[in-house]
Amino acid sequence: MAPRPHLDVVAAYEMSNELLDPLEKACAERGYLWQDVLSERETLRRFTRSMPSTEVAIVLKATRHRDGTLRWTPNDITDVDALSLAVPYCDVVVTEKFAHHVLVASGVAKRMSTVVLPSTSQLADHFARVRGAL
Repeated sequence: MAPRPHLDVVAAYEMSNELLDPLEKACAERGYLWQDVLSERETLRRFTRSMPSTEVAIVLKATRHRDGTLRWTPNDITDVDALSLAVPYCDVVVTEKFAHHVLVASGVAKRMSTVVLPSTSQLADHFARVRGAL
């Protein structure tokens, strides 16, 4: 896999701020040190990718951070939080154009088997196609 330092930085941040306490507890209960479990970059990638909501959050945050032309707005984190739950667990998600592009271009939507649409106007067409296929 090609180097993706922006994803690694966000993955490390997610681990340290969101997942470290539960991971440390789970490892201790099994006689492991979390440092041994996640001692290598590829292991960290596989671990975070195994958690669908975390993978969505990492991809969205890393892409926004990497693009120097985008500014964070107060609602962006709320959007990331909502999408990180919706994309892995819903069949269809409607979101704004940037998130749509990121989720489709990164392959996350396909891996999660989720249809991600950039506008509500496409929702009726999607359901008509699905209904016609039945």
